[in-house]
Order: sequence, then structure tokens, then C-alpha cells
Amino acid sequence: MDEKKPTKARSKYESIERAIVGVIVLFLLGLTIYLSYRSYRLVSQGTVVEATCTKVETDSSGSGKSRHSRTTHSISYHVDGRGTMHGTLAGSYLGLRQGGTIEVVYDKREPTHVEANRFWSLWGWAIISGGLTLIMGISPLRRKRQQPAEQSVLSPQPTPSPSHREFEAKKSPYSPFTWIALGAVAVLLLGGLAWGFVRNQAAHALPIRAIDITPDGTKIVSASTGDDFAEVVLWDLEEKRKVTKLAAGEGGASWIRFSDSSGSTALMHCLLNSDSSYGITPGQLVLLDLETGRELASRSTQGYLTKTVVLPKSDRVVVLSWDSIELLQTDLQPITTLSSGSDLQFRAAAVDSDEKILAVSGKDQVYVWNLETQTSLPSLTAEGTRFDKLAISPDGDWIATTIDSNSSDQTEFPVQLWNRKNPEHEVRTIMFEYEVSHLAFVPGDPDRLLIVSGRDHLPSQTTLYSLAGEPLETLHSGTTAVDKIALSADGTDLLLNFKRAGGSELWDLSANAATQVWNKQPFPLENVIFSPDASSLIGSRNQSTLRVLDTSSTTQEFEGVGYHRPFWVWPVGTSAAGVLFFLGVLQLSKLADGKTREKCEAIIDQVTARLGWEQSSSISVEALPDFEFLKQRAGGHFEFALTGPSLDRKILMGWFKWTTRSNDRDRTHREFCFIYPDTDSTLPDLYIFPEDFVSKITALAGWQDIDLDRTESLQKFSDKHVLRSSHPDRAADVITEQFAQFLCEHPGWSIESLDGSLLLSWQNAASFKYLRSRQRDPESIIGLQQEAERIAGLLFGIR
Repeated sequence: MDEKKPTKARSKYESIERAIVGVIVLFLLGLTIYLSYRSYRLVSQGTVVEATCTKVETDSSGSGKSRHSRTTHSISYHVDGRGTMHGTLAGSYLGLRQGGTIEVVYDKREPTHVEANRFWSLWGWAIISGGLTLIMGISPLRRKRQQPAEQSVLSPQPTPSPSHREFEAKKSPYSPFTWIALGAVAVLLLGGLAWGFVRNQAAHALPIRAIDITPDGTKIVSASTGDDFAEVVLWDLEEKRKVTKLAAGEGGASWIRFSDSSGSTALMHCLLNSDSSYGITPGQLVLLDLETGRELASRSTQGYLTKTVVLPKSDRVVVLSWDSIELLQTDLQPITTLSSGSDLQFRAAAVDSDEKILAVSGKDQVYVWNLETQTSLPSLTAEGTRFDKLAISPDGDWIATTIDSNSSDQTEFPVQLWNRKNPEHEVRTIMFEYEVSHLAFVPGDPDRLLIVSGRDHLPSQTTLYSLAGEPLETLHSGTTAVDKIALSADGTDLLLNFKRAGGSELWDLSANAATQVWNKQPFPLENVIFSPDASSLIGSRNQSTLRVLDTSSTTQEFEGVGYHRPFWVWPVGTSAAGVLFFLGVLQLSKLADGKTREKCEAIIDQVTARLGWEQSSSISVEALPDFEFLKQRAGGHFEFALTGPSLDRKILMGWFKWTTRSNDRDRTHREFCFIYPDTDSTLPDLYIFPEDFVSKITALAGWQDIDLDRTESLQKFSDKHVLRSSHPDRAADVITEQFAQFLCEHPGWSIESLDGSLLLSWQNAASFKYLRSRQRDPESIIGLQQEAERIAGLLFGIR
């Protein structure tokens, strides 16, 4: 008897589909609960005030029927005890115009969380999320009820045998792996929600840009930057806690200082947004009461080069703008204007330790004032030049300054030492081959001048000089430039920070000869300053976290995150970390065969033999041009590199290896690339890479993406690639029809031309044609080399 096989009650794909739907429903349910809680807290505990609309902005994207617009209203409103706050409301349905008013609700515990006092504004997202949760949750249940009826009508089932019934009774409707995957994803989603909730309670939601400490070392103020306001947090180091947090100013913070020794008030400098075609960003000085969280006063400044010098001994402030120098009281009330005029081009300012002598660099001369009498003193003049960086000795007798010729082909970079009290204006000149980035006298020692010269990939030196212009000793020398320096108040300690290399060095300057205390690679702090007694280093970590380290041992003394973790965060975080580790081990085990060093060496040997090239182990990344590819992969190096001829030029080919750090764990990356160090061509500087979702977002945000629409092939090229160049017209001419078509047919390539050099890199392209990695066998690597040669030939005009 010919019996039909019984139909499966549920396929493996249906099980996976239900698992995915379950995860989505779980995520939507958590999101609904979170949004509902926020809305409930606003309604039940929020404060209703009237807000004024300060700006209305409408952003549009797309065209025709696909055109979409988003309206954002910038508002200002009063918060009890904190003064005027700033926020945004989205939605054209509000019908709000600039200068108009609207009723809003803000959270007392988080005044920056504000919504319009309307039902849809308060509950709209929670309702939408809840509706999606119901729809997604009901759909699988309806299919489950309908499935038996449909099967009985369309395909009647035979009576199962006893053995089959026994098998079905023992079989689980979902496989163990499905349950494990579902549980893992659920834990990860819950952990992500929990972590997101915790991060919202952090002291700084934006990157920290400025830090200061009181003279007694008991309080720290930190300021982070946003588009139209700054977050300011006051910390108590004795009690190891956050004291207060406030939003202030009308732009991102670039600088903050305590204006009194008690730490109750602070001055902050903000950079305001500007639509100026000259790139000049106006500034704003804000006086803050840190105890009440209110703005006491504010004052607008002009020019993006504005510098502010606080004089705590005399309770005054020097404000330096492009064309004026003002002397203010600490409450920002004017005392006098020391100088003003057009095209003075004031660049930098410095005062002596007694706050009696003020020196300012500008166009053609260095200006000097006696701050006690507010009278001008003899200046240093050099016609046809521009004085730039400036430093003054602690006793005020010597002034050091750099001279900028304002020319792109400047080959010599002088530093001039000027004895201000010498009647003949004695000037000593120290010549440097590369630009001077930092200039400072050592506090407490007026006879030593610290000079840092050089840039990345060029010889860089950090040297102490005598006032006679003679080098005393070199602290650092190499091709890694010093990004920032920090000197302790007594001048005994110096910190050199190498941001690009990710490290720092601490030097002891107290003896006749400087000694290195430590060299940390990597160093976990940015925006570093010393405590008044130089026992601690204060800086930011992970952009939004304040951290204090012991200077000698770099052990952590305090980490200011600004919140207490709820008890449930640790088990969720531990579970999520465990699942990530488990999945990571599985993934690594699958890829281990293709990533072992022995196999890579065997592949390279075969490629070397077939191409007739040479293997190289001495490729210096520092000697290469400053490609964007290398900037984004700082600290990397070439692994298994080959050199050989291509298009009558020398070419470098190989894996570029670099390491990133995430969640306190290192991750290694490799990417295949080809470099023509010297092309002898007239290619313009350009950068081409595949366009993805992130690239589309950055294009909407204003990042350059040159679109070509002359032909259908060029339009297709522009849809799939991002093209950037400082010479758009020349770059557009380089992209020929044949080049565009070839790149569309061979996806995954990124191309960069810089200073006569060419770099091509390839990533695994997400297409059926190149679904498998092309870097794990000799044929594929040789195929990549041929494609790279073809692309370079099209760029060089070799058809």
C-alpha cells in the first residue's frame, strides 16, 4: 500500500521566523514600557512653563513625491533655580513660529528633557510603539490558529502510525539552537536597553572639551560641547561625587575656568554657530553660578581666534579678539579697551606670573602693556610678517614668539627671543625646519624655554632651550608629533600627549637634567591638566567620563560618571558579556582556518613566486603620505607586504593590520591594499569609497559627496560610491565612463590620491559575485592585483 508521508507541522524556517518575530516583539515591548514611563513621569511630576521659540529650521531630503521635510523648533524656557534653559521640539504640526510661545513640560530631575504640553507630543511615540507591539504579537497567533484548518482543507493528513505519534510527542517544536539563539538575542536586547537607560543618566551625554580645578584641588568643573548649548558639571573630589549639572550658553564649550578660589563661579567660552562664508565663528563668554546652576552674565565676542586670559590675583579678565583687546572685571563688566582697530590680527596672549605684563601677538608686531597702569610698552616689530604663538617668562622680562610668513611654501620657521628690558631690543632667533606647535616657558624657572616642533610623519622634537637660544636637552624625538602639552604649576612636571599614537610621556624637570618618569601606551586620558600640587592628572576618558589618576603610578583615584548603577545592570551586563564571548568564540573558531599565520605565509609565498615580486618586512607607515586610509587606522602596520613593478611603476601590496579597542577588549582588523608611492601623474587629490547607510546620513549632514550625472553610467557610479575632493571639477574629469563602469562591475574598492601617490584598498563586497573573501587564496589575491592595476591604469590614462 502506497501511503503518503505525513506533512511537517512546522518547518525549520517557520521556527526561525517565529523566533525573530518574538525578539522584535520583546524589543518593542521594552521600548513601549520605557517610552510610557518617560511620558508618565513628565505628566505626573513635570513642571509646566511657557517657552519662547527662538528659531525654526526645516530640513528637506529627496525630491518630487519622495521629498520629506522635518521641522525643528529651538526654544528657551525658565527652570526654577537654574535660569534659562534651551531645548528643541520637533514637528510641523505644532504650528509654532519664531518669537511665538508654547506651553511645555520639563522633568525636574532632567530639565533638558522637555516636550510640548499636548497629548500627541507626550504620548504619541508610546502609542505608536504599543500599536506595533500588538500587531507584531497578534500576527503569529492568528497564523497558528489558521494553520490546522488550512491544512485540513488543502491537504488531508493520513492517520499517523504509533511510532510516528511517539516521535512527535518527544520532538520539541523548536530546536535547542533556536532557543539558545532566541535567549542570547533577548539578553543582548535587554542589556542594550538597560545600558542605554544607564547612559542617559550619565553626567555628560556629550564629549568633554574643557576641564579646570580649584587652587586647593577640591573641586573640578568640566564642560562638554553641543550644537547650541554646553553641559557643565561641578565635581567634589573630597566627597567623590557630582555636585551639580547645568546646561548653559548658546554654543559648544571650548574653554572653562574657575573665576574664584572657592569654586562657586566659573567663566566659560562658547563657540556660536555661524553662517559666515569666511568661517569666522563668533564667541560668547558666560559667567556661571555653579552653586545655583544659573547664568549670571554673558557677553558676545567677535572672531574665531578669541582667547580669554583670567587674572585671578587681580580679579580681571583679558579678552582677545581678532581686532580688539578688552580688559574686563570677572563679572564681565568692561574696565577698558587696550587696543582696537581693523586688520590687527591678534593671535595669542600671555601674562607674567605677577599679572603685571601682558603680551599679545599680532600682524607685524608683538604688543606689550603694563596692566597695573594700563599703558602700552615698547613693542617688537617685523614688517611683512605675522607673529603667531607666544609665551612670556614668569618674571615678564623675556618674550618668545613664532613668526608666520603666511605663505604655503614657508621653509624656515623662526622662534624669536626678545629681552623686553634691553634698551636695544635684543632679539635672538632660533630657526626650525618644521612648524613650531607649542611654545612655553617653564614655570618657576625663567631661564628655560620649552619648544615643540614638527608634525606627524615628519621629524618632531621637544627641546628645552636657554635664553641664549642654545638647546639644553631634547626630551622627545621621532616622527610622532606632540598634540598637547601640560605643565604643572611649579614647573616640575611635564606631560607630552601623542593623540594620534595614543600614548603619553611624563617628564620630571625639577633637576638640572630632565628625566622621564613613565611612557604609557596607550594613555587613557584626553584634555589633561595637573592638580595644583601635581600629584594627580585630571582628564576625560571615553569622551564623556571624568577621570583622576595618580601622577606617579597612573592608578585611578576617581572616575566621575555621574550616576549610580541600578542593581539589575550587573547581572544583565554579565549575561550579555557572556553571550558575546560565547558567540565570539564560535565565530572565531569558524574563521580560524582562514586566519592562521601559517596559511597566510603559504599564500604569500605562492603569490610571490607567481608574480616574481619580493617580500618586504621594513615598510614604514610614517614614511607614506598622510592618507585618510592610514588616519582612520592609526597605529597599524603592513603584514606580509610585497613590492614589485606595475604600469612601469613600483607598487606595494599586502595586508594592512590594525587594532581597535571596544569594551576594554582589543580587536584586530586586516584589509588588503595597494600603494603606488610615486605615480608621476597629475591626478588631483581625491577619495572614492563605496556608499553605505552611514555615508548617506553624513551626506545629509553636509559632508561632501560629488554627484556625477552626465551619463547613465556616471549616475550609477554616484549612486554606489562617495567621491570627495578639494578640487571637485578636476576630480569629476578624472571619473571617465570606462572607469565608472569598471568600478560598478567590481565593487568593494576604495581609492585615494594624495600628493602624487595612489592608494587602493579592498573590503569584502556584499554581493553574490564576491560573497566569499578574496584574500584567502593565491588566485584571488592575484585577481585583486590585476583589478587594482586596471583601476590605476584607467586613472593614469593607460587604456
